[in-house]
Amino acid sequence: MDKDGLALYLKDHCSASVGALELIAHLKKSDPPPPEAQLLDRLESEITGEQSVLTDLITALDSSRNQWTDAGAWLAEKAGFLKLWIAKCETPPVFWLQAFETLALGIRGKSALWTLLKEADNLPTGSDSGQYQALLDQSQTQESLVEEARLRAGLRLLHTTA
Repeated sequence: MDKDGLALYLKDHCSASVGALELIAHLKKSDPPPPEAQLLDRLESEITGEQSVLTDLITALDSSRNQWTDAGAWLAEKAGFLKLWIAKCETPPVFWLQAFETLALGIRGKSALWTLLKEADNLPTGSDSGQYQALLDQSQTQESLVEEARLRAGLRLLHTTA
């Protein structure tokens, strides 16, 4: 097993979660409709828990989180949010549609991570595939809920008169 490569892969996912949490924090301040506000609270809580799992895995591989990639993810989120904010000023439904599409992409990547870890049988972490199956199930539920929010936002856009 390439422990360094696995640690790097996990660090990248952990850094991506930093960006996701930053985006969620911005979205929560942007007056989301009630179902979206509840979804954002749920995502924030679950992603924070997933971050903890990733940090434990990274530590078990005798590594540590990379503050530079975390900072890079934070900075990238700020740049991405600027683009979303411009959309919000011009056409608010586009803001929500693009925000939920961004979250959906991250969740799909995270599902791929949990699938890989679930299938691995030689992780030096003391974790079992059941834990990763639960995280995969959670991410698939997140994906479904975010898709529903994305569709609501898209339909609001289509029904908006210019």
